[in-house]
Amino acid sequence: MAARAVGVARAQGWAGVVAGTRKTTPGFRLAEKYALGVGGADPHRGGLGGLMMLKDNHRALAAAAGGLEQMILGVRRAGGFTRRLEVECSSAEEALVAAGAGADIVLLDNLAPQELHAAAAKVKAAHPGVTVEASGGIVLETLPQFLGPHIDVVSMGCLTHSAPALDFALRVLEP
Repeated sequence: MAARAVGVARAQGWAGVVAGTRKTTPGFRLAEKYALGVGGADPHRGGLGGLMMLKDNHRALAAAAGGLEQMILGVRRAGGFTRRLEVECSSAEEALVAAGAGADIVLLDNLAPQELHAAAAKVKAAHPGVTVEASGGIVLETLPQFLGPHIDVVSMGCLTHSAPALDFALRVLEP
């Protein structure tokens, strides 16, 4: 699945990163992350500790923290200067706030392709050093619609949670 997705991206002339997500089969995370790498995709993060990430459920707490910008600044202080911070955003406006507050990566989640590309262009125009990641329901058939000049990473959960299982067996033969 990873090799197919990377092949689709390269056939479109897109040089960005195709990545999996953290969504893996319980007990098989290492094998599935390894498979992503073998297929040419990035394994994203190995677990919750691999990257500071503010997801949509954290955004609900942002109001109590004084807004998204204050929450990001607090997470930055708590995480230290050596950790990268990704913020999941559902609009161009959120992405611009996140990038302005110090996010290293803005994840534009569940946006339609046209909306995604417009949001990514706005983020890159204002914050060219920020990594823009697209995610949310992207599958091999729709992948080309999400590739574009302002998208650095496309992450796809289907590379692990929907990859077909390999049927194999081990037989021990007598010499």
